[in-house]
Amino acid sequence: MSDTFDLIIPLPSGNNLVVSQNRDQEYENEIFIGLVDNRGCWFQDLAVVRNAYDIDENWRVVWKKGQMEVLVYGDEFDEDYTHKFYINEREDEEL
Repeated sequence: MSDTFDLIIPLPSGNNLVVSQNRDQEYENEIFIGLVDNRGCWFQDLAVVRNAYDIDENWRVVWKKGQMEVLVYGDEFDEDYTHKFYINEREDEEL
């Protein structure tokens, strides 16, 4: 299971909280956070964190510089996300 997921955190329920980077090179700027059972089977999405993007007229991904998205799956019975948040990257002043 460790070669499939980038981070695995065992939970008291016997399941694992996992984080995995998208393996598709076109979408490598996103990670998936979810729950996996003790056999390594993904069974619940929790969130997707990614660089925000649009799809252009040629169906290509255009990443938005300086903006992140967080998609939250708040309903355990629904496969679609329930909340979407945009987070702008903070720009600190140079010292």
